[in-house]
Amino acid sequence: MPQDPPEISRTMELLRDGQAVAAVKVIAAGVTADLKEGRKPDPDQWACFVLALLCQGDVSHACNYAERFEDIKSPQLDRIRRLTGIIRRRGQPEPPEQSGRASQPGGAGINDFRDWLAGLRTTFEACSQEYLVGTVDNWLKAVEAAAQTLQSQPQADAGRPFVAMDDLGCHGRFANQIFQYAFLRIFAKVHDMDVRTPPWIGRMLFGHADPQPPFAPEIVFEDIAAGRSAVKILAEPGRRRPMGFRGSFLHGFCEYAGPHKDFFRSLFEPAAELKADLDKLIGRIRSDGTLVCLHLRRGDFGYAKEFPVAPWEWYRDWVASIWPGLSKPVLYIASDEPQKVVPYFHAFNALTADTFGIQMPLASYYPDFFLMSQADHLALANSSFSYAAALLNTRAKSFASPDFEAGRLAAFDPWNVGEEFPRRFEKAAAKAEPSPYPRQYQPPMENRAARQIVPHILHLCQPAGVVHVGCGDGSWLAAFRENGLADCVGLHHSGFPACQLQVPNEIVTTLDLHKSFKLNRTFDLAIALNIPQTIRPRNYDIFIDCLAQLAPVIITTSPIPHQIRDFGNIQLWPSFWRMGFVRNGFVVFDSLRRMFWSDPAVDPYLAQNLLIFAHADSLHKFPRLAAQKIVSDPRDLDMVHPQVYLDVVEDLKRQIEEFKK
Repeated sequence: MPQDPPEISRTMELLRDGQAVAAVKVIAAGVTADLKEGRKPDPDQWACFVLALLCQGDVSHACNYAERFEDIKSPQLDRIRRLTGIIRRRGQPEPPEQSGRASQPGGAGINDFRDWLAGLRTTFEACSQEYLVGTVDNWLKAVEAAAQTLQSQPQADAGRPFVAMDDLGCHGRFANQIFQYAFLRIFAKVHDMDVRTPPWIGRMLFGHADPQPPFAPEIVFEDIAAGRSAVKILAEPGRRRPMGFRGSFLHGFCEYAGPHKDFFRSLFEPAAELKADLDKLIGRIRSDGTLVCLHLRRGDFGYAKEFPVAPWEWYRDWVASIWPGLSKPVLYIASDEPQKVVPYFHAFNALTADTFGIQMPLASYYPDFFLMSQADHLALANSSFSYAAALLNTRAKSFASPDFEAGRLAAFDPWNVGEEFPRRFEKAAAKAEPSPYPRQYQPPMENRAARQIVPHILHLCQPAGVVHVGCGDGSWLAAFRENGLADCVGLHHSGFPACQLQVPNEIVTTLDLHKSFKLNRTFDLAIALNIPQTIRPRNYDIFIDCLAQLAPVIITTSPIPHQIRDFGNIQLWPSFWRMGFVRNGFVVFDSLRRMFWSDPAVDPYLAQNLLIFAHADSLHKFPRLAAQKIVSDPRDLDMVHPQVYLDVVEDLKRQIEEFKK
């Protein structure tokens, strides 16, 4: 049995002894040496490096590093990547079918995998990583369940040639596995061969029970750059011999799968034990009406150039354009973060899987996928997940997908795109900024923030009317009006210069907000964004009292000390403003700030201080807001956004340089 390199052996000794910091230093030295020389790291060494970071408690960096260098592979690195994948899913274990895979194709089997997990648990325990110990415990339970599944594996016909994909389920998410399995089955159909696959999620969802793959004497790689596409591999003669495949098999899908469209769709019918419940679900949602589905992927999308997100306004405009002509339309939103996108569609009473309490712990994404495959109208994200669902959909009257060049959703035929589907999103990535908006769609920052935040305010507070104290150009009022709230009033501070309004002049009143002010009516909601900082210190209490008389729910922002380089403005911690509102019977909620803290469409200087104050006696009128957590400890309010901190530091450096000059 080969021995581990010295740096790996030493690192593991330190980890088992609970010395994670020392272990990171040892393994990092070897990794760094390779990288400095321009070499890719050894896969086992890289796996050990990621493991050491986990043991040190640096989970975020460990998960990110695990995904680097996708082309380096080893059984150990595969296992570590599966672990970080589980961590990214917040501890949700793999499906039993996938956990039943051996350590890697050609590995020693499930018993060896159990032993590895047990050793991993001991290591995490030694390093006092309780969360990771619990994660491994859950994984062990899934492996035990998988052992039961594997006892009933079907037997293969040893005399027939076969095609196999022994890493199915290892590389790529659910939709990637759809395309990989489809290519495997289509190839086997064309060349009259059997199919061998390891356990994967398709066994549970679609009832596939292919025999386990033995060692394949020949591995065929899809290599687009070298001209070895799925289309060419499928057409090559003399292929009727045992072999395995590696690749994504998405490029050219329509060309090679088009002649087998019905066969493709038959592969991904829900398993019998799932179909009855899913049919009931679709009946409840559609209810003799028209089902409109949107796929709004967030999560890992939108925060890197490779994964641009189409603005939600494109989807809202598309829905609005088809809605009037539909019979009893029902809007369903498929999303990995529904809480972030549903409020934008409150005018359409959007539904999600959460609306119906759908629970599929081992495949929580599948109800969304199934409903998209049954929609009457479907708008895709730039994601293979909704594209695969569109390919399976036989009843939709229209499909739409993001067109980043046109700046809108455009009509889309999923079976008539050739190789354009993957390439169109490569083009989008080339154009996209590191934000949810492509370059052609960059509204002013204030407008962008209002468009992002206002739908969530409406969803949370459901106000009948709103007043904006210090309304500026009315961009926030315009966002409220765009989202269907007609009763909007703005108060413009007389000490500020007049500006071009985005709303009708008649809904804006000019007042001296530094003095006591009062209107002859009240509202459900008042917002005062960055106006408190302009109030003279002697008028703080007067200003807060005036706000408290306007509405039972108040949303405010005001900069913290040193946030902006303007000595004419007062900058105080949120805990200070809380005292004035508490004196008036209000409690504070931090829901909006936490929701938009890392949203690239919201300026950090706004996200930093976005707080909700609500009168305790009126909370019963706002049930969704009342369900949020009240911040009772003022110390929990005084936080600094990382970007604000960095900007202040950079500004201080510039001041020092100017002083030196």
